[in-house]
Amino acid sequence: MSEEIPLKKILMPIDGSDSSFKAAKYAIKIAKMSMAEIICMHAVVNPPYVDYKAAGLVIVRYTERAKNMQKHGMTR
Repeated sequence: MSEEIPLKKILMPIDGSDSSFKAAKYAIKIAKMSMAEIICMHAVVNPPYVDYKAAGLVIVRYTERAKNMQKHGMTR
């Protein structure tokens, strides 16, 4: 016996991998069928502590990476 589970919200984590985008497509299908709201989540790890002289470069790289992941994710 199969029962339908009423879904109101679906939390969809995205990490930029192909697997996460495949899962996102599946979540979108489920959301359309159940009229559920999709909440996307992407977490970024804070950069490790480094020498203050190199800290600026590390932050720039993390910021660039986050922007690239955001742009890439928005185009899929």
